[in-house]
Amino acid sequence: MVTYSVCRRIRKRITSIMSVAGLYTKDYFENHGGSNYGEYIDWPFFKERAEWIVKTYKPKSVLEIGAAKGFMLKHLKDLGVKVSGYDISEYASGESGGLVKSWDVTKGVMDFTQYDLVVSFDFLEHIEDNDLAILLVSLKTARNQFHMITTDEYDFHGDSTHCSMYPKQWWLDKFDDSSIKNYTIIHAGEQEEFMV
Repeated sequence: MVTYSVCRRIRKRITSIMSVAGLYTKDYFENHGGSNYGEYIDWPFFKERAEWIVKTYKPKSVLEIGAAKGFMLKHLKDLGVKVSGYDISEYASGESGGLVKSWDVTKGVMDFTQYDLVVSFDFLEHIEDNDLAILLVSLKTARNQFHMITTDEYDFHGDSTHCSMYPKQWWLDKFDDSSIKNYTIIHAGEQEEFMV
């Protein structure tokens, strides 16, 4: 497994040449360009997640951070939910049909109070420690939120964008230390048993 310190050194070397946003190109999403994606398409689990969110939370509005091409948002919209999304990738957000805005959510505190639910899937582990504090302040404004993370038990074959691979308890402690009360966090391995 690639350790956090190795991951951080690789990412620092890459980002000294380009911006963090420059890591998430078409090549990243479509051609294994530094990622585990060979082709980023509307897999069935995006629709299943959308249906689970509506059934579980019954939101009128949802914000997804790290929304990529907005596949899950599209399914939520089809279910009558008002949706918004942010992703750092200009390529991915450009493929979303206007559902996702290209924005780095760690560049300033944001107000999420207008949404019934804020969600992220396989996103938090892409945020470096020094940027996470800003995002947590924004998440503190969310009325309700759900996050699925990939933890340190997974190996992404050298994907240097996974720079915060920690156990689930580390994330729970981080949210608690930030006095965030209205959240649920699961790790990716819990998805099938949790989202029923």
